[in-house]
Amino acid sequence: MISIIIPIFRAIQEDIFLQLDSLIQQDIECELIISDGEKDFLGSLVSMISDYISSSKISLIIVNNPLDHTVLSRGESMNLGAEHSHGDVLLFLHLDTILPQNGLQMISDILKDDRIIAGCFLKRYSHPFAFGITEWILNLRTILFNNIVGTNAMFIRRDFFNKNPFSKGFMEDVIYSDMLRKKLSRDKIFVISEPVVVSSYKYIKHGVMKRILSNFLIMYLYRIHGIALEDLEKMYRSAKDQSLYEIYKQGCRLIFSK
Repeated sequence: MISIIIPIFRAIQEDIFLQLDSLIQQDIECELIISDGEKDFLGSLVSMISDYISSSKISLIIVNNPLDHTVLSRGESMNLGAEHSHGDVLLFLHLDTILPQNGLQMISDILKDDRIIAGCFLKRYSHPFAFGITEWILNLRTILFNNIVGTNAMFIRRDFFNKNPFSKGFMEDVIYSDMLRKKLSRDKIFVISEPVVVSSYKYIKHGVMKRILSNFLIMYLYRIHGIALEDLEKMYRSAKDQSLYEIYKQGCRLIFSK
């Protein structure tokens, strides 16, 4: 069985039910774990979600942050969800990432090959006209180098994940992808060519080019200059309120202060 783990933090109700609609249409028995990074944020939504999927093949588990006055990172939230799951395959799915039709069946079929330990999907954005080149580059990196990020909908066998959980800090998906490439040969990681659809909302809200270029700059600072993740997280959080020039200057300061 596949356990789908969705980490959320102050999620929009519409996004939750859009994702539920997609999973119901998969029409395959699975386990859905919604892992809430903020204690009891879902509140009254829990019963609404349970009723919404009651006639589907989905069994639901809601996992709340057990700590008062503390917000879990996405990595911590996904680890917590994994701890409460029961499937032998874990699919880590972002709320804004929609699986292709029969996506769960594709995963099940692929993992009939015992050699495959982990995998992901290629992706396309919900507004492809604004992301054509970027989408192509990111998918090419995934195909050629097994570079996987959270919006690729990563799936992993439970026994491997239990020994290798997510890190707790910033860019947990990038760090996990690096670990996979170190520990697993290419033939053990399968990339599904049928893409997931990733919402473009955050990019459009904060400026498409600014978001794309700031993300590339952050990866450059991490890969080439080894800038600390704590500093990169601060840069990422502040980027939405800054111009591209201000983001560039902040990147230069991090390089020359190292």
